Amino acid sequence: MRKKMLRKKCILLLFSILPVAFGAFAQERPKVGLVLGGGGAKGFAHIAVLEMIEEMEIPVDLVVGVSSGAIIGGLYAAGYSPAMIKDAVLDLDWPSFFLQDTPVSPFKNELDAGDLFLSYGLEKGEIKKGFSSGQIAYNLLKKLTSKIPSYLDFDTLPIPFRAGVVEIPEGRVELLGQGDLAEAIRASFSLPGAFDPFEIGGKLYIDGGTMDNLPVRQARELGCDIVIASELWPHPENISASPLEVPELMLSLYWSTANADQHKQADVVLEVNLHKYSLMDFQKSHEIYSLARNERGKLRAELEKIKALLASSINESPQAAPRTLPGSYAELPFLEPVSLRITGALARDRAYIEKFFFRLIKGKPLESVTLEDFIMRVYETGNYRFVALRIDSRRGETSLELLLHPESQERIVFLFGGNYQGTFSRDSINKISMKGGVQIQGISGQGSVLSLDASWIDTLSFRLLHFQPLTPQAFVTGSAEIMLDKHVTISGFSLIDAEEKRLSLISGELKGGVLVNRHSVFKAGALFFAANFQEPSIWEDNGGDERNSALGFGISYTYNTLDHLFFPTGGTYVGLDNRLYFPTPFREPLLFDILSLDLQRVQPLGLGFSVTAEAFVGSDLSNKLCGLEGLPAGFSVFDRQYFPNVTGGEIYYSHKAAASLALQFQPWKNLSVLGGQLLFSASVSAGELVNELEDFSFGNMTWAASFNTGLRLKNNFGLQLRIGAGSEGSSPPALFLAFDLGQAVRSGITPRQ
Repeated sequence: MRKKMLRKKCILLLFSILPVAFGAFAQERPKVGLVLGGGGAKGFAHIAVLEMIEEMEIPVDLVVGVSSGAIIGGLYAAGYSPAMIKDAVLDLDWPSFFLQDTPVSPFKNELDAGDLFLSYGLEKGEIKKGFSSGQIAYNLLKKLTSKIPSYLDFDTLPIPFRAGVVEIPEGRVELLGQGDLAEAIRASFSLPGAFDPFEIGGKLYIDGGTMDNLPVRQARELGCDIVIASELWPHPENISASPLEVPELMLSLYWSTANADQHKQADVVLEVNLHKYSLMDFQKSHEIYSLARNERGKLRAELEKIKALLASSINESPQAAPRTLPGSYAELPFLEPVSLRITGALARDRAYIEKFFFRLIKGKPLESVTLEDFIMRVYETGNYRFVALRIDSRRGETSLELLLHPESQERIVFLFGGNYQGTFSRDSINKISMKGGVQIQGISGQGSVLSLDASWIDTLSFRLLHFQPLTPQAFVTGSAEIMLDKHVTISGFSLIDAEEKRLSLISGELKGGVLVNRHSVFKAGALFFAANFQEPSIWEDNGGDERNSALGFGISYTYNTLDHLFFPTGGTYVGLDNRLYFPTPFREPLLFDILSLDLQRVQPLGLGFSVTAEAFVGSDLSNKLCGLEGLPAGFSVFDRQYFPNVTGGEIYYSHKAAASLALQFQPWKNLSVLGGQLLFSASVSAGELVNELEDFSFGNMTWAASFNTGLRLKNNFGLQLRIGAGSEGSSPPALFLAFDLGQAVRSGITPRQ
C-alpha cells in the first residue's frame, strides 16, 4: 500500500516539476506558442505540422487547440509523440463520433422498432439538444487520456495546453486551462446540431470554432513571444460554382476572412492546400495526413523563420536552437482507484454501479479498456443521456467520480422504416411493408416505454407494447398484436398461375426477463395466439380456411456478441428457445413442445475478410404438431436467412435443420463519416424441413449458393442483393435474384413471439 501511495505522489510530483523545469528553460529564450485551428477532418494535417516541428527541434511552450485542433493539440500536450497521435487517431472509428448513440430504452433489443431507419425525438415538447449526446466520442477521448488525472491545471501537463470553447448562451469565447483533459477536448468540438452542448461546472460549451477558430491573440495574451499558427482554412485559390462544392467554399471564404486579423498577430501561419476535402471527410484521414506530409518543404521553409527568431534571441545560429522534448505519455503508469463517488444516479442504479466498480476497477490498474467497459455498463442502462468519469488524485489516493446526467423522464420518439423482400426465379415473390411507430418513454417511471407500432401494404399489423424495468437487470413486458399477412407467389410471368396465402393472427404475451450480463438475456412468459389461415385462389374466394388458437408458455436464452446484426464482421450468437403450446379449445393432443437452437459465428481474418458459419436446428419434440392442420406454428421454408431462393410452398413444418457458410469482404471501413458499410460475400446454404423425422433426406435438401452485396445503414437495417442458383427439395436447380431491404430477421419459431 505504501508503494502505491509513493508511486501516486511521484506522478503528481512529475506533473508539478515538468512545467517548472520548462519554465526555467523558457527564461533563456522566447516563449513559443502553437495554435492549431479547427476544421473537422482537415485537422489530420496538424500531425504533419507536429512532425516537422519536432524534426526541426523547435521548442513548444504552449499549445492552444480548437475543435479538431484541440484533439491533436491536447494529445501532444499530454505527452503523445506525433507518431503516437497518428496511430491513435487515423484509424479511429470516426463515424461513431457522430452517430446517434442515445439508448432508446434500458433494454433496446426488447423493443422491435429500436432500429427502424429514421427516428425523431421530442423532449417536453422541444426538439432534443443534438443529433448525438457525444457519449461515444467522449469515451474514445477518455481512453486516450486515462493516465491523466482530472482536476488538473493544464499548465502542469508536459506542455501547457488550452482548449478553445464558446460558452452559451452568453456567446463568450474561453480557453479552458484546467479540469479534465478529455472533457475540455470534448467541449471544444461540440459542433451545434451534431452534439449536445457539453456541461462543465454548470456551464454549457459548444465548439470554439463557431466564434474564434484560430485564437492567436489569446496565445499572445498568455505570454507567448513567438506564435506558430496552423491554419486549416486558407483562402481558396479557385472559385467553383458547383453545387456540391459551394458549402465548403463558403466555409473557406468565411474562415479565411475571419482569421485574417489573427494571421497578422502570428509570426508564422502554416497552410496546407486542403480545399478538396470537407470538414466531414474523416474516412479520408490517411489521405489528408499524407497530403500535408507531402508539403514538408513548404512547412520547413516557414518554420525556418521561427528557427531564425529563436537563434537571434539567444545569440546563436539557427541550427543550434535547443529543444526540450515533453514527457512521454506511454511511460506514465496506470492509476489505481480505490474508491468511488457517484453524482446524479437514480436510487435503483446505485448498488448496480457500485457492484461493477468493486468487480472491475477497485485497486486495479485503470486500463483504457476497463474504463470504457465501466462507463458503457452505466450508459447502457438507458437512464442517462451522458456519463462522465473523473479521476481524482488530489488527496494522495486515487478515487473515481462518476457524473451522471439522467435522461429526460418524459420523451416521445417517432420511428419510421420499411421492409422489402423480393425473389425473381422460376417462381417469384414481392413483399413490401412500411413501418412506423411512436414510443412514449418514462410513462410509468424511468426507463419505461409504451410503444405503438404499425405496418401496412402487404403486411398489415398493429402492436401495443408496454415495457417496464424493475431493476437495472430485470424487466417485464406485455404486448398485444393484430396482423394480416398476405403471401403471393407468381409462377413464371402470369398472374393466372399465382398462389396466395393469407394469415390473420391475434397474439399476445406477458413475459419477464433478466440481463445476465451485457451479452446475455434470459426470458420466460405466457403467450396466446388465434389464427385464421387461408389459401384462396387469386381469382376465386373458395379456398381453404383453417382456424386455430393456442395458449402457451415459453422460455429463451440469448447470447450475442455480434458487432452488428446486419452483416456482422465479428462475434458470436447463440439463441435457445423452447415453447409449450396448448391448443384451445383443449383437445388431443393436449400440448406440443417446440425447441430451437440458432447459432452464428463470425471470425475476422484480417484485411477486411471474415468467415461466417451459421446453423439452425428446430424440432417439435412432442411430434404432434403435424396432426393439427392449419395451425400456423412451427418452422417455415420461407426463410430469407438460409433460403432466399424459396418463394412459397408448404409454410409450416415440424422439424427443420439448416446451415450456411460465407466468406465476406469489407473493402472500406465506412462510406462516410455518418456510417454506411459496403460488404461483399459468397455464400452457400442447405437444409431440410419435414413433418416426420424419418423423412429427412440429403437427396431432397433445399439449397442456395450466391454472390451477395450488402449495404449496412444501421446496426440492424440495410439492403442486400443476392444472385445465385438453388433448388427447393426435389425441384431442379434454378437461377435466382433476391433483394432485401429493412431489418435483419433471424430464423425462428412461427409465429414470432
